[in-house]
Amino acid sequence: MSVVPGRPAPLRIWLPVVLIPTAVILVVAPLILVGPLDWNLYRQDLGLWLAHGSPYAVPPDVYNPYVTYAYTYPPTSWPLLLVSLLPPAAVWIAVIPILARPPQRWLVPLSAGLLTVGLAVGISLGNVSVILAGLLALSFVPGAIGGVAFAGATALRLYPIVLLPFLWADRVRLRWFVGSFAVLLVTGTLLFGTAGWLDWALIVTRLSPSIGPSWNPFGPLGIARIVPALAVTAMGLIARSPTLTLLGATWVNGHVTDHYLATIAAVLPYEARLRWPEVLQRLGRATGSPARPVLQRKDPRPGPIP
Repeated sequence: MSVVPGRPAPLRIWLPVVLIPTAVILVVAPLILVGPLDWNLYRQDLGLWLAHGSPYAVPPDVYNPYVTYAYTYPPTSWPLLLVSLLPPAAVWIAVIPILARPPQRWLVPLSAGLLTVGLAVGISLGNVSVILAGLLALSFVPGAIGGVAFAGATALRLYPIVLLPFLWADRVRLRWFVGSFAVLLVTGTLLFGTAGWLDWALIVTRLSPSIGPSWNPFGPLGIARIVPALAVTAMGLIARSPTLTLLGATWVNGHVTDHYLATIAAVLPYEARLRWPEVLQRLGRATGSPARPVLQRKDPRPGPIP
């Protein structure tokens, strides 16, 4: 499966539409948000790692992350802890590949809306979602760059692996992804041990699903949210839509806050030129329901299809 993106919007339109409202929110953000809170917490996790050999402090029971903080990223994400030594403004670097590839014209309002909220909140907090969004945007670049970027994105959150069917057609990119992710997997396991994986799993499973407003419509279902979320992911794969596929995988997480929106917007420019009759046919075959055949013209001359 490969992605053939449609004709992107001009940068002269795309950049102001995203940057102007984002800048306005960033000016107001200090009045609402507590500085680069998340970035400082990553530094705190680095200190915990250096002092105790692991960044994971497992809460004793179901916890609210706004009250009891815990490092919620897998052991493969260990480079994030080192990156946190940089100033919080370093997250701006990840914005460059996101803005460099505008979406198709008809997707500009949706993408700009998602980015305005996602980037403004993510940059203000210094949240890893901004880095993840930049890596996802780079993942669609052919060759080694795309492979390494996709390995980094998968190492941070794991769930972006659902995008692999859209990327494996490029064998060079696939090899670099497999090699890079293998290195992160082995080194993360060596650094934190199998106990690190167990601690991370406990932290994720003990995260309370009821911790405030969320962009996840399936959040109130609790653990049962996994079923409809995976169904959305499956529909995205059938329809060959990377955005829908990633959205379903994101909803598996449970609580989806504002900065996650930037990650969804990052893959919108790579949405394929879907031929909806063909998509409906594929969905029909997958669900066992008949689909209306698509009429195709055999005669190239203009005129109505008989």
